[in-house]
Amino acid sequence: MEERLEKLKNVSPGTRFIAFLWDYVIILSYFFLLFGVSFFARPLLIPLFSENALTAEMTGFLFITLPVYLYLAIGEGTRFHATWGKRKMGKG
Repeated sequence: MEERLEKLKNVSPGTRFIAFLWDYVIILSYFFLLFGVSFFARPLLIPLFSENALTAEMTGFLFITLPVYLYLAIGEGTRFHATWGKRKMGKG
């Protein structure tokens, strides 16, 4: 365990940034999927964003913020204690 902690302390900022970019590939893929689906679901989505501000905020949170948060939290919560980007960089 101590060896693993020592390994994590020695990760350069550049490596962390590249791992973040790899994670962003997953996040952007989700956004593109969401964007594509939104064209087909447009009649269902318009009322969610135009009825009132609270409904619009909650819809945005449920479709954008929560999935990204869960991706990062679940990735860090696995037995690897690392997201896909960190594992790809060999730091998980």
